[in-house]
Amino acid sequence: MLESIITKTSELIAYIEPYKLDIVLTVLVATFTIILALGEDVKNKYYQKKYLLTCYLLLYVLSNVLGANIIWILFSFIFLILPLSTLNLSYSNNKNNFLEQELSTIQYWIYHTLYWIFIVEWYILLLCILITSFTPNLYIKTLIILVFSIIHLYRNSKDILGVQPFSTTRDQIVKQMNQFNKQFYTIKEAENEHRKGKEDIRFYLLGFIIYAEDRDYFERNGHNTNFKRLFEQKFDVTFNIFNIIKKFKFIIDENSNMQLENSGKTNKLKHIIKVIKSAYKRYFRGYSTIEMQHIRISVMNPNSFDYVIRRKLFVEGVYTYFYFCSWKRFILRVNDKKFNAKNVTTYLKVITLKSYYMDKNILNNPVKHDVLVNNFKSRLDQKDYADLYSFFKYLKDDYKEELIDNFEIANKVYDVN
Repeated sequence: MLESIITKTSELIAYIEPYKLDIVLTVLVATFTIILALGEDVKNKYYQKKYLLTCYLLLYVLSNVLGANIIWILFSFIFLILPLSTLNLSYSNNKNNFLEQELSTIQYWIYHTLYWIFIVEWYILLLCILITSFTPNLYIKTLIILVFSIIHLYRNSKDILGVQPFSTTRDQIVKQMNQFNKQFYTIKEAENEHRKGKEDIRFYLLGFIIYAEDRDYFERNGHNTNFKRLFEQKFDVTFNIFNIIKKFKFIIDENSNMQLENSGKTNKLKHIIKVIKSAYKRYFRGYSTIEMQHIRISVMNPNSFDYVIRRKLFVEGVYTYFYFCSWKRFILRVNDKKFNAKNVTTYLKVITLKSYYMDKNILNNPVKHDVLVNNFKSRLDQKDYADLYSFFKYLKDDYKEELIDNFEIANKVYDVN
């Protein structure tokens, strides 16, 4: 196959040589200049369109002109074009990307590769490659490439999904933490006031946030969802089982059944759909940690929240993981590794929790538990949160103590940052 490509390339060069080979070489140089984004802003839509047009042109040349098979085309795009594309992210906007550069070389490359795949929707190009590989007719191949290029460019023009640099997110969280401390106690003062018996209701409100949204918040070493969390939260015997029985009570309740039968098939169907929706909200949503919830609200471009799949996979998954990795590495590096990684993780969790509490787009600084219950925007409704708070009353002192203990750990890092 390689010999065939070389032969066809030689024939093509022999054909065009009389007409100026230097023009062809200029085109090739210009093509790779676009892919490498030399002198370009990769986040600019104008550049992204040039990049996509270039990629589809290369696909046409490889498949229709050179006759390369699927293996060579995939190899060229995945191991040549995509890595070259991620290089443009590595050296662009260095002033704003200093936190990204705290990642290891492998982490840095993985993050930027996934960024490019999700933001530019590179997987559409990959789908086009796979479809054309099973199309023997050259004219149909050309039509497929043309149609995919038009669709891809159109989607790129309408697409507003984007994320801000890590440093911007960090500055935003620190600012909101400072706003919290001005109204409440600083991390150091919180311990002293607690020991004096002066309690602030925010101790309980922060504790309820953890209880309702992320019960293993401080026990979990990472910042993303794990399988342990998925299992425990969805099968919590103190709340979820109790509520799911209530939600499906109409199945075993004779009176409810009679009402449904008397109300006709239409109302019965509506009732069943309502219960299914309720089950969906409870068991197929709500897996995000507090960090993931905060990140998705804070870092995305305005009006881009509806990109559910890419938001879940890239923003909540990839961005959250690498963002906290880079910030943790930064703190350890500038402080000559005076602290162990677990203490730094606790520090990041404390200030993220405070920022989550203050953020106007999330909880907006509630001062009473009923205000907090009404401000929650999650899979549960206000009545569910009110029921949760009735359970929490018996555990609030335990959560308050947990908060104080973690405040004390975070204070060691806070003193020097």
